[in-house]
Amino acid sequence: IDIRGYKLLDNELNSGNRIKDYRLDILLEKGNHLISIEMNQYVYPYINIKNETYLYRLAGSGYLESDQYKRKYVTQINFNNSRSSYAGVIDYELQNKEYNLVIEGIKKYEIHLLNYKGIRYNGSNKKEMYLSMFTAKSYEELEEIIGESKEGKKMYEELKRLGIDDKYNAYYDAEIVHKKEMNSARYEGRREGMQAGKKENQLEIARNMLRSGEDISKVTKYTGLSQKEVSKLVQMS
Repeated sequence: IDIRGYKLLDNELNSGNRIKDYRLDILLEKGNHLISIEMNQYVYPYINIKNETYLYRLAGSGYLESDQYKRKYVTQINFNNSRSSYAGVIDYELQNKEYNLVIEGIKKYEIHLLNYKGIRYNGSNKKEMYLSMFTAKSYEELEEIIGESKEGKKMYEELKRLGIDDKYNAYYDAEIVHKKEMNSARYEGRREGMQAGKKENQLEIARNMLRSGEDISKVTKYTGLSQKEVSKLVQMS
């Protein structure tokens, strides 16, 4: 996908939940073409519902007044911190089964990054090397992945430069990011109420995962609940 000519938008689109704390990660725009990029650190059964909500909202944003419609072409790219037995990159198109028609203008890509973990540049696997770079957990590992790639080295040097830029790092400081998210959520209430709401949200996600047949270890991993808490939910169901 060629993103030359696109501009980066700071978009306030959200998934529609009550406190509105789920927001687009990256949105690029060029005319009536949009590219939505989601970085999914934790991949659970309902992450696709959230992401597809963004996708269809963007596609439907072309309605101006009444029935006037300006077509939007939307591509969503999901970078998932997960592995897939099917393929590293899965290409989806929206289709009408009854008429066997592909609905043009809406596409979604699922990229399972852990399928590329461990790949090192060998001179002919540039695309795979780029995806492997997402899996690196240190500069040392990143340098091993890049090897003799000139493009990879340029990105590596830029990341190191940004790493010593205090202003840049401030945007990614966990505490600052958390405060920004809470402010944008416009959530009002005491700390105790917020903690109770967070716990209830964790429990609801756990219940849904259990109904979908996920095992206890996976539920504890993605919800932050203890094994005892999850086991109690199993007994209650």
